[in-house]
This record gives sequence, C-alpha cells and structure tokens, in this order.
Amino acid sequence: MKRLYIPLIAGITMLAGCSGKNNSSSPWSLMLQQPGKAALEIIQLPADLSKPFEYSSDADGIHIRFSLQPKTGYTVFKVVATKESGQANVFFSLQNNYANAVPYNFDGEVKGPEIYRQSRHDINAWTVKGIAEQAVPVIALKNDLGYTVALNGSPALYDNFTSQAFYTNEKIAQLSSGDNGKSPGLQPDTAKTLKMDYNADKTQIFAPGKVLPYYHTVKAAQPHQFEGIIFASKATTQQQLRRDINQNAADHFSNGKYSDYFGAVSFTTAYMNLRINETGKSKYWVVPSVEYNNTQYCRDAFWIANMLPPDIASDCLKNELDSVNMYAEYPLITVIWAYKAWKQKNPVNMANLQKYVTAIDGHSRNNYYYSYNDYDGRLDFQYWNDLIAFDTTDVVTYNQGFYALAIQAAKEMGLKTTSDPAKALTNYQQMFNSAGGFYPISKKKNSIMGPDPVVPDLLSQLYFNKPMLDTKSVTQHYKRLVKYSKTGNGFKVVSLPDGKFLPDSLYDVKGYQSQVTRAKMPDGQYCKGGSYFLYDNLFLIDAYLHGIKEAAGELAWRVSLDFTKGGTTFECLNTVTGEPWKPNMGWNVAIYAIWKQLVDSGKADRTLFETIDKLAENYNKN
Repeated sequence: MKRLYIPLIAGITMLAGCSGKNNSSSPWSLMLQQPGKAALEIIQLPADLSKPFEYSSDADGIHIRFSLQPKTGYTVFKVVATKESGQANVFFSLQNNYANAVPYNFDGEVKGPEIYRQSRHDINAWTVKGIAEQAVPVIALKNDLGYTVALNGSPALYDNFTSQAFYTNEKIAQLSSGDNGKSPGLQPDTAKTLKMDYNADKTQIFAPGKVLPYYHTVKAAQPHQFEGIIFASKATTQQQLRRDINQNAADHFSNGKYSDYFGAVSFTTAYMNLRINETGKSKYWVVPSVEYNNTQYCRDAFWIANMLPPDIASDCLKNELDSVNMYAEYPLITVIWAYKAWKQKNPVNMANLQKYVTAIDGHSRNNYYYSYNDYDGRLDFQYWNDLIAFDTTDVVTYNQGFYALAIQAAKEMGLKTTSDPAKALTNYQQMFNSAGGFYPISKKKNSIMGPDPVVPDLLSQLYFNKPMLDTKSVTQHYKRLVKYSKTGNGFKVVSLPDGKFLPDSLYDVKGYQSQVTRAKMPDGQYCKGGSYFLYDNLFLIDAYLHGIKEAAGELAWRVSLDFTKGGTTFECLNTVTGEPWKPNMGWNVAIYAIWKQLVDSGKADRTLFETIDKLAENYNKN
C-alpha cells in the first residue's frame, strides 16, 4: 500500500537522460495544455510501448521530462513539468487519435462528444444531471483486436481535477491531469441552487455542481507530475474490460499488493474515491462513489477506510471530528472510527471526540439511543437505510448496537459519559423478536426484518474480540433470512417475516410520508427491498464468526452475484429485475478488507478470493 501514495507523500522521482523527438506511427501523443493557448504536442509516443523510452524538452519556458517504463501487462507513463523561475499554469493530456476505433469509458461506449470528470467541485451538489462522470479516470479505444486503454492515478493527486475528453467528431480522446472547463456534451446547470421534491434537512442546500477550468501551477520547487498506465486488453465484453482496468490499476498503484481480483477491485475503488478535502477540514477525504463525489459521507468513509492506509484513513477521520454532526448514526460511527484510529496509535482530537460523546449522551434515555433530530424534522434519514421513517420515540436496532459499541469505546479511551455500556448492550440484545426468530429493524417496527441489525455485533468481534449477541439468536436470524429473505438477486434489505415485500404503509409513520412512498419506488429497487452488497455480506460474515460455517458459502454466492453482473461490485441489486446500480461503490471495499483480516489471522481461508478469481477468468469464456 505504500507505493500507492508515493506521489501523495514522497514527491517526485526525476528522470535522467534525453532523446530526440520521436517520429512514430503511434496514435498516442503527449499534449501540453495552457490557458488561452492551443494545445501543444510535446512528443508522439513510440509505436512500440514494450521498450523503455525517455524524452526531455523545453516548451514556453517549461522543462518537460517524459518516460515510458514497461511492466508486466502494461506500460507506465510519467511526465514532469518544472520551472526554474517564474510561474506557469499547465496540465498534461495523453491524447489518442483513433482513426479506426470506437471510444469507451468505464461505463461503456461513448457515442458523442463529452468530457467525463470525477468531481463536481461543490459540497452542496448532492445530485447532478448536467455533468458527465465516471468512476475511474480512463479512456479506451476498441478495434478488432480488443482495446487500447489508458488511465491515471487517483483524482486526489490532481486536486480533484482529472478529466477525460472524447471528441468523437474529430476522433480524439484525451486523458488529462487538469480541466479545460469545456462541456461539449451535457451542459451543466448554472443555477445557484436546485429545488428538489425531497424529504430534506430544513437547512439543506442543493446545488447543481460546477465545471471549472483548472491548470496546475508550476514554479521553482513546485513541479507538476502526471502518471498512469497504458495497456492492451483483449476484452470483448464490459465485464472483461472492467476486470482488466481494475487489475492493472491495482497492480501498479498498490505496487503489486493486490493480485487477486476481489482485492484489485476493492483497492481500485478506494483509491479512485480518494479526494482532496475541498473544505480544508483535512487534507484528504474519501467519497462514497462517483455518483456522490461532492463530499465525504461519514458512514461510507468509515467502511472505505478499512481499505486505506491507516495514516490516510486517520486524515479522513479529521473531517468528521472537526465539528459535531448528529445526523443519523454519524456520531456513533465517528466515535467507533476514532477508537480504531486510537488503537492504531494514530492522532485523534480527544477534545472534539468528547463533544461527540456528550452529544450522544444527550440523545439517549435509559440507555436507548434516539436518532431523531429536532433541528432536522425528518422522520426518515435516521440511519443508513434512510428512506424508511421511524417516529420520534422509536429505537433503530442498528443504531442501538452502534450506540453500545460507541459508549464502550468511549469508556476505554477515558472519555466521560453518562451512558452505561452494559445496559445499552442489554437493550440491544433484548430487541430480538423471539416469536419470529429474528432481529427486527427497530423497537416499534418489529415485524420488519433485514440483514443490518447484526452489523454492530460483527464490529464488536473485529474491534473488541467478543460478540455482543448470543450465537443462538444470530443463528435463528441467519436461518430465517436465508429461508425467506434470500432471492436470486441477494437478500431483501427489508421484508416481512415471510419474506414478502413491505406494504408502503410500513415505510411511513402516522402523519409522515417516507421518501420511499413519496418517490413511488417499485418493489425490489434500492431501499424498497433491494439487495445491498455491503449489508448482505456484513450479515453473512457475522454469522460465519458465530460458527455458522455454511455462511461462508452464502458469502461466496453473494459476492459472486455482483461480479457476474458487471465485473465489479455495485451499491445494490434490484431483487426483482437483477439490475445492478452504481458500479465500484466505495463502501463495498470493507467486505474484502474484513475477510482479508480474517484470512490473515487464520479465522478464514482464501476460498472466497479464489472463487472470484475463477469467475474473472471465466469472463473470457462467456
């Protein structure tokens, strides 16, 4: 993992040597981009990328060094711009002039002029319709032999301004370290705010996002470096192409640490979701996915952090500790995340953490945790499954378990709390529906079952080396979900005890309509009975750690579902249609990280990883 962040941490590795400008039949060129000037071709790359190559030149007072370094399966390109005096504003584009090829990005064929981006540069841009985005900064050109592919490193290396331009009329594709601010396809909304029919926080602002030009400043002791890989793929399907993108990106940017395919997908997902924190509360933060790339979401970041180096994860935590955020289960997660950082001996702002614990105490009564916020007014958005509503006196089972863990962690860290972790734990345990044989999603909605109520129990086993729940009740919960909630497309996130979809009325509470029913969401989609990769698999790992050995087989089946559908993992699957949604969803990486931890500690074997490797190999046969 150290190799991944060399550009972030250790700076620039300078090239040596110089060669004359190359005359080549290659479609690849290196372009220098400057504001107000036409793009300048610096070098046409050699036709043969399997040999080392170095080149240096001066352009507009900027010294440029370029190199190609072949590796197994791909070639690394690296370009560095330096300036001894004065200042220049630049970015680089790796350009392909594709006369007889079809352009593709991570999501499929590009059929018209467009520039894809990884950031919308506005923390209030929760959802956008006028900015084209893709999860991985990649361009691919398909011909009869397969694909030629180029991708660069994390957007965090480039101040979040990576862009990928497809000028389909001119048959030019560009992979860039900056942004020219143009929009040849989708046109960004220029309104300052958006009006949305949504159960929104009373103070919440929705913005359409921004497309901005951005050139990196180059001056003495401040170079600009652009690095990535170029490779050929024999893929014939989107699954195969994503496999090769994820595998090669992980191999290079993790320095070969993740050779199995599940690990490669997880690494690439976490790495490509890393961003510079545009609020300045920390250096880095990590976004949930390209669909939510405006800001760090505490719960998503907590799970993604399992795949990040501890120092980077700790830096992302700083964003949450900057000020107390009482939204949903965020304060509980923040304390547990801080506990993990504290155990790893990373710095934690204990004064700010104490403010969180005090605020948590203020939301508890009789050692039950109540997530409703008066300032907010929403009865949904009380925990991760945010489209179902709970009344103000209800207790969400998932939150209660996290509350018990957070208070236990606070005690161990020497923080002051008026809550009793033992009583909070007992309250969590007693939420079990003994008549039905499952843990319901809340104290009052105790006829609704789903995978997530046992997630705190898993974290207790991982962080405190002991379960919160007894094996008998967890076994009952597991067996009931496998028998009734399991579909051919995963486990329903919520269902009736007999596995049927909930009636709309159970998503609402008296006098309040939940977002599910406001949106008239169909059964099987998203929070209305869809299947979530993360929560399905956390539930199955918890069952496995309770000695339910067949849960390992269910885990392999559930993980394989996503890889079968798209060569990666998704936020959720529609349990009716099987349609996947949101590829390379960030929080899913926690499943790999947790299972890898169990494998390394001798508590699990590598069968899951081998299963996904075989599945990836079979992409070529399908």
